[in-house]
Amino acid sequence: TAPPGLAYVGGGEGHRRFGRAKPLKTQPTSSARFVLCISCMTQPRMVLRGETSMVTRRTLRRHHLFRPDPAIAQLYLYTLGVCAKEFGIQLHAFVLMSTHEHLVVTDTNKRLPDFLQRLHRLVALGTKVLRKWEGPVWDHERSSVVRLMTERAVIEKMAYVLANPVKAGLVQRAAHWPGVTVLPQELGRRTWKIKRPEVYFDADNSKWPDSRCPRHSKDSTPTHKSGTPLPSSSPTKSDSRGRT
Repeated sequence: TAPPGLAYVGGGEGHRRFGRAKPLKTQPTSSARFVLCISCMTQPRMVLRGETSMVTRRTLRRHHLFRPDPAIAQLYLYTLGVCAKEFGIQLHAFVLMSTHEHLVVTDTNKRLPDFLQRLHRLVALGTKVLRKWEGPVWDHERSSVVRLMTERAVIEKMAYVLANPVKAGLVQRAAHWPGVTVLPQELGRRTWKIKRPEVYFDADNSKWPDSRCPRHSKDSTPTHKSGTPLPSSSPTKSDSRGRT
C-alpha cells in the first residue's frame, strides 16, 4: 500500500514507484450534462384528490382578448361547465378579466391538470375565432396553481377573486363588472345554464350538449353552480356540492 498522501504512479515489472497524487482532471460527461438539464426542468406538480387550489393564467403579453362581451362570456362559461363536469372539478369562485382568469376549485378526481389543459385549449380555439386572432392566446408560462391548505386561505383567495375587478380599478363595485364573475350574494345560490356557442363547437358532436337540441336531454346541458360550499375538514370526502 502507498504511504499517506502518496499514490502508485507506475513502474516496470517488479518495481513500484510512489509519488505525490495529482488532482484528477475530470471531463464533463453525458451523465453530468443530463443531470444539469434535469435540474433546469420544471418540477412535477403534486396532484391530490380533494385539494382546493387557486388557478391563474394570463393572456399572451396581456392582450385584452377576454374583454367583456356576451360572446366571450358564453364561450368561457360553456367551456368551464363542460370541462368541470368531465373531470369532476368543483367550482367555488371565478372571474374572467380582460387579460387573465382566476379560479378557486376543488379537484375531486386528481384530474386538475387535464381539466386545465382542456379548458385552456378550448377557450383559446374559440377566442381565436371570435377575435380573429392568429397567434397564441395564453401566455407561454404554465398556469399558476396555488394550493390552499386551510379554510382561511380558501376564504381569502375567494375574496380576492370576487373583488378582482374592483382591485384593478375597473369598476367601483364588483356587481358593475360586465364580464364573467361571481358575486358574494350568489355563492351557493346562482346557477348558470349556458347554450352552446355558435363558434367552434360542432353541433353534430354529442360531446357539446345544448338544450336547444332535442336529442340532448335537459340534464346534459352544461350548468354550473357558483360558489359551492368550502371543502370540509376531510378533503378526500366527496359529495354533491359544486356539480357542473
